[in-house]
Amino acid sequence: MIKTGLNLPVHSRVYRTDPIKQQHISTTIDDMLKSGQIQKTYSSWSSPVILVRKKEGTYRFVIAYRQLNNITERDSYPLPPIEETLNRLNGNTYFSKLDLKTGYHQIPIHSSDKEKTTFVTYNGIFHFNVMPQGLKNAPSSFQRIMYELLVNTRWDFCLVYIDDVIVFSQTFDQHVAHLNEIFSVLYNANLQLNPQKCSLFKDEINYLGHTINQQGIRPLQDNVESIIKLPTPTTPKQVHSFVQAANYYRDHIENFSKIAAPLYPYTKKNAIWKGWTPQMENAYNELKRRLTTSPVFLNFPDDKSPLVLSMDASGYGMGGVLRQITPEGSKVIKYVSKKLNIAQKKYSTTERECLALVWCICKLKEYIWGRPIQIETDHCPLCSFNKKKFQNSRIERWQLLLSEYDITKITYKHGKCNCDADLVSRFPYDEADIGDEEHSMCVRHYTQPSDNHIAALQINVITRSRAKQISTKLSVPSPFTSSSSNIITRSKTKKVNISLEFDTTPVPSSSTTPTIVSSSSSLIDFSIDRIRNDQVNDIDIQTRIQNIKDDPRKYLNDVVDQQILYKLVTRNGHTKIKLSWIPMSMIPDILSAYHDHPLSGHFGVIRTYNKIKDKFYWVKMLSSTKQYIRSCTQCAQFNVQRRKKPELLQKEPPPEGVFELMQMDFWKAPIRSSDGNQYVLIITDRLSKYVFARALSSENARDAAEMLFEDIILKHGAIRCIQSDQGSHFRNELLSVITQLTGCKQVFSIPYHPMSNGQVERFNSTFCDQIKKYYHDN
Repeated sequence: MIKTGLNLPVHSRVYRTDPIKQQHISTTIDDMLKSGQIQKTYSSWSSPVILVRKKEGTYRFVIAYRQLNNITERDSYPLPPIEETLNRLNGNTYFSKLDLKTGYHQIPIHSSDKEKTTFVTYNGIFHFNVMPQGLKNAPSSFQRIMYELLVNTRWDFCLVYIDDVIVFSQTFDQHVAHLNEIFSVLYNANLQLNPQKCSLFKDEINYLGHTINQQGIRPLQDNVESIIKLPTPTTPKQVHSFVQAANYYRDHIENFSKIAAPLYPYTKKNAIWKGWTPQMENAYNELKRRLTTSPVFLNFPDDKSPLVLSMDASGYGMGGVLRQITPEGSKVIKYVSKKLNIAQKKYSTTERECLALVWCICKLKEYIWGRPIQIETDHCPLCSFNKKKFQNSRIERWQLLLSEYDITKITYKHGKCNCDADLVSRFPYDEADIGDEEHSMCVRHYTQPSDNHIAALQINVITRSRAKQISTKLSVPSPFTSSSSNIITRSKTKKVNISLEFDTTPVPSSSTTPTIVSSSSSLIDFSIDRIRNDQVNDIDIQTRIQNIKDDPRKYLNDVVDQQILYKLVTRNGHTKIKLSWIPMSMIPDILSAYHDHPLSGHFGVIRTYNKIKDKFYWVKMLSSTKQYIRSCTQCAQFNVQRRKKPELLQKEPPPEGVFELMQMDFWKAPIRSSDGNQYVLIITDRLSKYVFARALSSENARDAAEMLFEDIILKHGAIRCIQSDQGSHFRNELLSVITQLTGCKQVFSIPYHPMSNGQVERFNSTFCDQIKKYYHDN
């Protein structure tokens, strides 16, 4: 029945169609009138007709019951779980698939609901005498009817999913008997089969989007090909459709949740399109590759073979692989994986590993329940999970939860050997951009190199130790002019002789006195000519260029211009930047220039990455930047790990404007410069954090007063308050007179408590760390 409550009848106009489609509608209506499926009516209800194109090019006659479905009460009769249905086919040799001939149209509709099915065409107004397609509760109603008809045979040798009926048996004689019984039931119910779509006595059969045989299950090839042929998404709706299509086969894809993670934000409701990012491109291509790369075949579980669960957890995900040990070897039954939420990421390592164990067992409960199982983990403390008592209430609850399972043994397996579960939890998809919103930046491109526009870097490096042995020089505007960017995957780096495993062996200084790395030697430029020449020698780039020429629709964000490969990168969701595709051989030069050079300052990962990302581009740029900086000897030697003490926070109100509160302090260098200077007087603005600095030969009251008066007061006006420590070069009559004359309040920090003058002290520390990195013996 179609329960619409007290709602008024819905009405729609006729949809306009071309003459060819109109002829098809007229022919279909004549056929349905002759068969008694429809009849003319004078109902106040009406819905429009639409034609849906089939694979073979013909049309399917469908009624758009959208308005009717909106006011119809939902029938909550459940459909059988697809996974459970497929697993029930385990251990059978013969399969037959039966298809009902226009199954819905064989079910009569209640007389009181016929008018509600009315549809309108240019041929007139008609209503159905049988159940049409498109009704909200049609699948549930049809499933209930088939279930009641075949209730005596369900799960034993016959399964029903709406109008798809499958019969399975272990022997030929059993299969004949089973088919006869099903045919008798359908005949007595006056249901007709479509012989052309029925498949009988098959050892391999396609069912519910999968290909099934005696050994196991694999994705249906036609469905996989349709997913592979999908163009690159350009809207959140297209991303959502792709993820849903691939998600149907997630049990066959190792590490699905980690791979698809960059695509998930666009599967949410009301997602705002911010452009197709490199991370999304990698996830999109990786999912396609996994669907076509072995192993995608999952084996049916064998009741006689022992089960082994290999599980692992990382800082952002967890997963497991359920296998069975057979005489032929280890066979995969199922992959499971899941991203950790914000709270779970804060768990300790042992808690995350225990969580992975609990989640995997609960996820695979239908395979594990009542059977002995062995657990493999790369976390040694977990081996005593079912033996000792943990001093952790959360883990104790998990122990109690798993006490009903027969876990025979938990063995330690090194991470290198536990690669299947380790990959499931640690798939190296690209990290999201760190920091503020990406800002758009126009990158200039030149077809001919020019001395004024070439980023000429004098760091001639392949490895870090090599860079130390070469004198370097920089003659570049800031930011460095670049003309390209590139994508390089981790797998591609293995094919190139130049490795990103940077050599960190220190090279002794050639001088006994501290000197900043000087420059001489050859220049490294990032000109168009060099990019073109290096791209020609890069096999992966040349392969991609050829693929673009063969099928450009698959590479909408890749452009080949004047024999150079470019990547279109979207910024702020609307601005597209054309960046050159940097060959693998140029990456070490770029990282060295933007991190090691004095103008780059040996800053950290985020700041270095933000300087590079809008000028160059390659896959795993953030990861390679992290790896490069972690291998930096100077950064490892002089960067101080600062952690705040666990104490109560006290909020200090900020100044209302700039130059209201200035902080002043001296910094002493470890050596004296060639000009005789060894001190730097630093003054910072508390609100804007703007810094004024002057090199001095000594620290005295005269120099402090002179800089305050000349560089601050005369240029920017009087300030309201100046803060300094208790040193005699600040606490003196000269500075006191100057501050009184200008109306400035002089404040002194607490003795032996530099934190009260923290902003300038913090800058001094950073300034000291950066300077030290350019002294060979410090």
